[in-house]
Amino acid sequence: MVYQTPGRRTFSVDFVWKGRRVRRAGGSTYALADQKRREARVLLERGVELEEVLGHVFGDACGSLLSFAAATTKYLEYARLRKRPSSIADDEYRLAAISRARWASKRLSEIKPADLLAWVEGRREGREVQRLRKRRPGETIPSFRKAPDRMEPRTLPGASPATVNKDLCLISALYRWAIRAGHVEENPARKVERLSEKGRARETYLTGAEARAFVEACPPALAPLVVTALNTGCRRGELLALAWRDVDLERREIVISAATEKTGRGRVIPMTTALHGLLDDLRSRRPLPALDGSDRVFLGPDGSPLKVGSLRGLWEQAIEAAGDGIPLSKRESLTFHCLRHTAASLMAAAGIPLLDIARVLGHSTISVTMRYAHFAPESGRKAMAALGDALAPRGKSEAVAAR
Repeated sequence: MVYQTPGRRTFSVDFVWKGRRVRRAGGSTYALADQKRREARVLLERGVELEEVLGHVFGDACGSLLSFAAATTKYLEYARLRKRPSSIADDEYRLAAISRARWASKRLSEIKPADLLAWVEGRREGREVQRLRKRRPGETIPSFRKAPDRMEPRTLPGASPATVNKDLCLISALYRWAIRAGHVEENPARKVERLSEKGRARETYLTGAEARAFVEACPPALAPLVVTALNTGCRRGELLALAWRDVDLERREIVISAATEKTGRGRVIPMTTALHGLLDDLRSRRPLPALDGSDRVFLGPDGSPLKVGSLRGLWEQAIEAAGDGIPLSKRESLTFHCLRHTAASLMAAAGIPLLDIARVLGHSTISVTMRYAHFAPESGRKAMAALGDALAPRGKSEAVAAR
């Protein structure tokens, strides 16, 4: 509705849209205010966002009412049509953590580079927390629950430069969307310098003996997944999404679909003899097979598809059970992705050409695979020996024969 502002000669517009009440100055005359009301109604009924309507009709600062935390929902709706489900899941997790920052409650237009710089410095610092300790040998669950010291202080390290840089890239992506949608005019994340990732912790690789010891320490629900990862070099998400229709036991091949692969191209991985025997045994014990083969290959202890959450618990059990089979320095930094590095390093040490390793792992460029080149020193020696033979002076008979 349109009404005269109390105590003034101007008129105001008052309306409710999707449960939100809006009051704005309409102008010096009733006709002008009513024109703005009708124009706003037409735009809203056409599907234009409320913030854009307020900016266009009433002169509000573009996006001034949309906070960063509120914008994450709109950004994820936009990104779901353009990103893989695994990428969306990662974005949801990161944005939920970022939204807990103090500056996330500010409007998009109010967030400055200084806010992001202070947040980056805070993320790099470690913090003291109280965490639940593990049960001691012989300690029963009831006594553990009643123990006064079951909570113990721990120092959590600050986020790594790579993690902070990924968060900054996601913040920047949200602002690029906001600029295209007309919510804001500038991207403050572009003015924040990324952290240097030089000197990152070295990747963890297992030897053949250590890999076998780790498989033996795995719980029954985890062992098939670990063996497959070591024999294919597949990523965690690729294996958790693997369905039986992607496993061809006759051709001895595993098909990684484009929907689950990081590069979005898909690839075919030949099976080793050990892996073929494992998958053949799993298939013979497959519960309630789906007619279209859409049932997952790797199942949890309860028979449902294995998820990341339950995988973490099984992983911690395996590392603890591995004991002296794996050095302590490796156990502390061993992640599921290390199995992919292990498969690549063992292939390189066996003399497999780096180009073939890149195809098996699904690397987008050969430069990514070059990190494993130092595992194959013999290939370099053979190359230099062949070069020396080609440049060595030849005898007269050899020169004549060459003509």
